[in-house]
Amino acid sequence: MIPIEHYILLYYVGLALLVFVAALQLSVYKNGDMIPNTVLHTLEVLFLGFVILYIGTRDPYASSKYLGDTGAYTRTFNKILSTDLSGSKDVGFYLFMKLMHPFGIKVFYLVSAALYVLLPYLTFKKWFGRYAIIASIVTIVSMSFFAFGINTMRNGLAVAIFLFGLGFFRSSKIMFIGLLWLSTVFHSSMFLPITALLFTYFLRNSKILIGIWLLTAVVAFFFGDAIERNLTALFKTFDLADNRAENLFTDEFKAIITRRYRLDFVLYSAVPIILGAYYQYKKNYKDPFYLWIYNTYIIANTYWLLMIYAAFTDRTAYLSWMLMPTVLVYPILKKRIFVNQYQYLAGLILISFIFTLIIAFK
Repeated sequence: MIPIEHYILLYYVGLALLVFVAALQLSVYKNGDMIPNTVLHTLEVLFLGFVILYIGTRDPYASSKYLGDTGAYTRTFNKILSTDLSGSKDVGFYLFMKLMHPFGIKVFYLVSAALYVLLPYLTFKKWFGRYAIIASIVTIVSMSFFAFGINTMRNGLAVAIFLFGLGFFRSSKIMFIGLLWLSTVFHSSMFLPITALLFTYFLRNSKILIGIWLLTAVVAFFFGDAIERNLTALFKTFDLADNRAENLFTDEFKAIITRRYRLDFVLYSAVPIILGAYYQYKKNYKDPFYLWIYNTYIIANTYWLLMIYAAFTDRTAYLSWMLMPTVLVYPILKKRIFVNQYQYLAGLILISFIFTLIIAFK
């Protein structure tokens, strides 16, 4: 058992070694080269196996000081069979707990970790074929990935189901709609990205959406606190607010809340908007599906800007950030965009991981 006080540090140490190996492998190939399948399969085993086992075999009774809500999930799991779920939000997650209860808490965490990691990977496999692991690596090294696999696991699983559903957009509309609905049953906050998806059918001009995003970022700086309070009141009126105090983890809600304009998060959110615009307008990358995902990201992130002063603002931001890896790498893995494309991907992975480390240990 890994000492709990070193659990997070050792995770990032292990991940750093894997990131170095991946970046080194990518950087040695030229655009005309085909990366050998053995290299890609090795990266799949190393990254997917490491993350699933590390997250999935964590101490179920760890203090919230080190592993956030893990202890709360464990206590809920242990009493789930005697819990009345009628009227509960996110009932899908609690039914999942009941389904896993006969197998024990350790199997529950391991299966949850596998779903969290593998469902997006399976979608990337549909989109990118043999290069799916590169998109998965970009996802794994992103800032919120580790936290949403442990501290906010319920939301993380909902996001994984949502991303898995996107993989059926072209092949099966029934599966696509069904999985998106299932994600909302796991966590009601998934209505936000789904609503953003719907809005893209009416707002298709990315330049207008970028302008709205920029304007919202400025307005939120000056008036964001008042906007957040009014929106929250409105959502509570229509019973749309995701109120932690109403879920089964009430006893664990003891966090000290800091409300402020997160310029670092705003700049972080701007990166895929800038690069996506560069791919489309400078490099002339045209793909209706990519445009759909790109616009969905902007709309969902614009909503987060309006709620930037809310408690746990990173949880709202993640509802757009989950699309960030796709926005960043989709054109690169589908078409030759840069002269040194593999080196670009290696740099993208390294820079993203360095930023993650800065946020994690600042």
